[in-house]
Amino acid sequence: MAEDKKTIGNDARSKSGLKKKLIWLVSVPLLVMGIVTMIVSYFFGYRTVSKEVETELKNLAVATGFMYGDLYDEKIVFTDNGNGTYSLNEGNPAKATDSEYIDTIKGGTGIDVTLLYYDIRLLTTLTDVNGNRLTGTVVSKKVVDDVMSTNSPVFYDKIMV
Repeated sequence: MAEDKKTIGNDARSKSGLKKKLIWLVSVPLLVMGIVTMIVSYFFGYRTVSKEVETELKNLAVATGFMYGDLYDEKIVFTDNGNGTYSLNEGNPAKATDSEYIDTIKGGTGIDVTLLYYDIRLLTTLTDVNGNRLTGTVVSKKVVDDVMSTNSPVFYDKIMV
């Protein structure tokens, strides 16, 4: 009888060990596959969303350009303030300082908009720490070179203004 109890005890332990091994054999590959799927999905999703945002921002830039396209019928003249900023001279077209449209864009979307005249911010929703618009300031040479070389809107996902 003692031998029967040992055999029954060994069978129960071997079944328990087998269950643990099966759980590990199933769980570990599922866990690894889940982690790999999450990583791949993250990068694929990031790329897809970034491309969509870029396309929509370029469309917004083109539409804004059409809205303000007639601003440059006359020559716009600036005065160098001597501190890296420029001021519009008297006699410039009145629309050159009308920021109502870009303010509406900023209010509705949260997107900052800047219209350039060569490398000078003509109209912008960007402000300094005191809330003053950054109009008349010079834009980064890289941005100007990129825009002028492609002659189209340029999208940057990481930029410091």
